[in-house]
Amino acid sequence: MLKVFLEKIGLSDQEISLYMALSELGVQPASAIARFTGMDRINAYKHLKKLAAQGYLVVYVKSGAQFFGVAPAESLASAIQKKKMECDALLKEIPAVEKHLSVLGHGQQTVPRLEVFEGPAGIRRLLKDVLFEARSQGIPQVRMLTSNTFEQKLGQATLEEFIGEFFADAKERGVSVDIIEASGTLLLERLRHIPFAKFDPKLFPASRGAANVFLIGSAFYVASYQDVPIGLKVKQEAMSQVFHFFFDVLGKNVE
Repeated sequence: MLKVFLEKIGLSDQEISLYMALSELGVQPASAIARFTGMDRINAYKHLKKLAAQGYLVVYVKSGAQFFGVAPAESLASAIQKKKMECDALLKEIPAVEKHLSVLGHGQQTVPRLEVFEGPAGIRRLLKDVLFEARSQGIPQVRMLTSNTFEQKLGQATLEEFIGEFFADAKERGVSVDIIEASGTLLLERLRHIPFAKFDPKLFPASRGAANVFLIGSAFYVASYQDVPIGLKVKQEAMSQVFHFFFDVLGKNVE
C-alpha cells in the first residue's frame, strides 16, 4: 500500500526505494541507506536531500553528521498540500501559456485538434476534460445540448450512469451548465431550456442514439450513446465560434 501511495505522489523508483528503506530501518546516515539499497552513496545522498527538501524526510544532525528519517504523516500531508497549491497556481497560468503558444504557432491553430473517447470510461474521461477546459480557459459556464426522444427512452441506460459525477464536480468547482433539451417522438422536434439546478440525469436517455453536445470556449464535444458509447473533442477557435452561433440561435427558439 505504501509503495503504491508513493508512486501516486510522484516519487521515482530510487526515491521510493530510499523511503521504504528508511521506513524499515529508522533514522540512518546516507552511507547506511546506500548500502541497504545497493545505491552508490553520492546518488543516494542527492535523492535523500531532495526528499527532505520536499518535506517527505527529516534531517537530523548527530556529532556533525547528517542522518535521515521518515517524516510524520502530518508532514506528508503538508507536502502534498503544498504540491497541490503549486499545481493549482500552474493551472491558472494555462490560458496565458496557451495564448503564447498560439502566437508562436503562427497560424497552426487553423488545424483542429481532435480527440476520440471510446466506451463508458471514455465518456467519463470526456466529461472530466470538459471541466478541465472550463478551468484552464477560465470560463465559468458550459453550454450543453441533450437529446431526449421517446425512441431513445426505450433503451435501459440513462445519463445518470455517465454524467451524474460530472454535474456534482461542476457544482463543486463553481461551474454552471446552460442546458437545452431537444425532444420529440422519433425525431428532434422541440427545444426547451432546463435550469442547471433542476436537471435530473436519471430522466434522460443514454442509449439508442441519444447524444450530448458540450461547448466551452474554443472546445466542443459530441457524445453519442450507442451499444458502445463514443465521444469526440474538437478544439479550434474558428470552428467553436460556429457552434457558439448555433447555441445562440437555439437559445432564441427554446420554450
